[in-house]
Amino acid sequence: MKPIILVLISFLFLLPCYAQWSSDVASPNLISGGTGEQALPKVGVCTNGSTYISYFDNSSGGYKVWLKLLDMDGVAVWPDPKGIEMAGSISETWLTDYDLTVDGSGNALLCFQDIRSGFNSVYIYKVSPEGTQLWGENGICLSTNSSLDSPDYTPVVICTNDNSTYVAWQHQSDPTQVMIQKLDQAGQTQWLNPLILMVPSASTSWPQFVESTNGDILVKYYVDSGPFWAPNREIRVAKI
Repeated sequence: MKPIILVLISFLFLLPCYAQWSSDVASPNLISGGTGEQALPKVGVCTNGSTYISYFDNSSGGYKVWLKLLDMDGVAVWPDPKGIEMAGSISETWLTDYDLTVDGSGNALLCFQDIRSGFNSVYIYKVSPEGTQLWGENGICLSTNSSLDSPDYTPVVICTNDNSTYVAWQHQSDPTQVMIQKLDQAGQTQWLNPLILMVPSASTSWPQFVESTNGDILVKYYVDSGPFWAPNREIRVAKI
């Protein structure tokens, strides 16, 4: 009986380490905490059940973007309990939306706007499951904004079946425009200049992606015309 007893003891010893996701709705898993504010979490789920979670952290007095990876059992994969900081990121004292997705190889694609250059510009990071910054510790700048009057906001990202990455954002010009850039797996931009969705005498805004067939993508966006306090709004779709 001794071998059986030893096996049972070993099993019971390992049991608490196996299931890390909380099953108690009154006591959920703490993803980020401490001083300051942690805000706007995003989730990206890999095919193997691992989960990326990104968020803004304001514990140092300026919003910075962090990324965590949990395995399928809810156990943090990377040694730092906060995850990995997206180096260089610093935002205004207020936030707009941003985006997180996962590519076919299980890498996280995280895009947001920040003011590290003095102006709101759009950056994208690619992080492997091992925590490697595949597109550099400071990410890749996709917009070259040089004016406080024309910030770039609210980027969204999609990764297609061929592991091409598309990012779209709002360029707050007069009128507002939607800009789109494509990157290959190595992070090389595929278009000399971002593609612009614009309508004369109207504002285009709030893009969203859906993958189409043959490597194409669909982009939904709004077109607003008329006075700002009572706009006429259309919903349009572009196939790229």
